Amino acid sequence: MKKIITLTLIFFSLITLNAQIGLTKAEIIEEFGTTFEEDKTTDDKTPYIVYEKEFDTKASGKYTRKSAFYFTENKSKELICFLRKVIEPSSEINSFVKYYNGKGYVKINELKWKNYENNIAYELEIDDGSCILSVYRD
Repeated sequence: MKKIITLTLIFFSLITLNAQIGLTKAEIIEEFGTTFEEDKTTDDKTPYIVYEKEFDTKASGKYTRKSAFYFTENKSKELICFLRKVIEPSSEINSFVKYYNGKGYVKINELKWKNYENNIAYELEIDDGSCILSVYRD
């Protein structure tokens, strides 16, 4: 039963990955809550926030998923999400690949898919033992 609940949570969190692109920072916080790492900036001063959530899967056991939301200012000076990165153990890559292969998106290469209905790209990479999913408007 615990595995079914975990898989259901993962499924619903994957479904909503594209929904945050274009949302304001306030809307992201409203959806995900106020428990995030303090506001951060990249080396080029791009603002972002990071949420952490605990998971337990067959592939990885217990781990912490990090979701980072990167922002840019729109014409109204609101911070708008233009990129989301999801960081999990590299052992989760097969779950991502299986999920995106089954979505019917256009497969650009072995680790990149594009949903042309909303121009959202989903790109995976493995870096230093982590699986990193980048979601962005393409």
